Amino acid sequence: MHDRTPRVPSRTAFALLALAAIGCEEPADDGALPAQGVRVCQTNSQLACRCADQRMGIAPCLFDGASVGTCNCDGMPGGQPSAACSPGSRLSCGCGNGASGVSLCDGAGVLGTCTCGGGSGTGGNATGTGGGGPTGSGGVGTGTGGATGSGGVVTGTGGSGSTGSAFPAVTDFAAPGPFATEQGTGGDCTIFRPSNLGEGGVAHPIILWGNGTGTSPTTYQAVLEHWASHGFIVAAANTPNAGTGVEMLACLDWVTGESSRAGGPYEGKVNVGAVGTSGHSQGGGGSVMAAADPRITATAPLQPYTDSFGFNAASLPQQTAPMFLMSGSNDTFAPLSNQQLIFDGTPAPVFWGVLQGADHLITAIGNINGYRGPATAWLRLHLMGDETARSLFYGPSCGLCSDAMWTVDTKGIN
Repeated sequence: MHDRTPRVPSRTAFALLALAAIGCEEPADDGALPAQGVRVCQTNSQLACRCADQRMGIAPCLFDGASVGTCNCDGMPGGQPSAACSPGSRLSCGCGNGASGVSLCDGAGVLGTCTCGGGSGTGGNATGTGGGGPTGSGGVGTGTGGATGSGGVVTGTGGSGSTGSAFPAVTDFAAPGPFATEQGTGGDCTIFRPSNLGEGGVAHPIILWGNGTGTSPTTYQAVLEHWASHGFIVAAANTPNAGTGVEMLACLDWVTGESSRAGGPYEGKVNVGAVGTSGHSQGGGGSVMAAADPRITATAPLQPYTDSFGFNAASLPQQTAPMFLMSGSNDTFAPLSNQQLIFDGTPAPVFWGVLQGADHLITAIGNINGYRGPATAWLRLHLMGDETARSLFYGPSCGLCSDAMWTVDTKGIN
């Protein structure tokens, strides 16, 4: 176990700025920042802003697409339309192709144009092609990738032969699965699922997803489609405030209702006894809250935020499902102290992995980069019975345990 001294957030209250929350333009060829005083944004989008008391708020992008309105500081006095960033820092932004990019903050605290790179590299949104990363047992390191400069992507190569599951075997958990997918709506949820439900006689497990603050399922579409390609029915709550888990459980109610509706496409094709929760940031906290429901059989919260936004630590003693708790070593928005609270308070088995170099606003959105392979492996193991994934998490020489890109702590994992 490595030292996990909690990183203290630079902001006393959290405001998530994810790729769907900022609209960006493609950068000029020379990469120059816009003229001082100009913020490039997309009309009707939102930007992070700093309140007079140094908390973070959200400001609307005005109709001209070049200026920002008054900072919404949750009704607190003193909100000012101020710089959206600290000089020399960078913020996540969204590119026109759905990928994530980076906006640099100049010396005057003015946000620059969105640097969107060359589109999607191997493995997903604007991550670039990795290479030469460390190889762990049961996992393949693909090296440094993406605009974050964060750590390698452990893909978790599965073994050949039988998985112990009725689902087709895979050899790379980070790669797309064997199912064609489609997207639709159901209740107040966005549904990502295999196009041909029940193919091969399988009954599909369910994953409930909670978005980060101010975002939508579109922000995380790449990973939600990825899970659907592996055979999951993914129900993402259409809310920017998923911290209570209530909307996520409403999605579960919709899917289970459809599974018993005579003549519907889901009838007899859903495994309602295999339900996982996942989500990012506020939605990660919501995925833990939702897992207090006894119908949940596995959880995979990603950088869960636990200081506010509906999270209640009273949900922790009610956890019964095995949990893959994912953190980032460079995450200052939902620092390790947030996940330590969950680890310490949860009686269920927990595998806590900290991905080295991973931050909050870029690494963990889109296709979730280095988290994607291990998260997929965990969900396949616990919801599909894919035994080829077990060695990544279990045993004294587990794949992630011996991978230099991960710092691991466990309890109840035998």
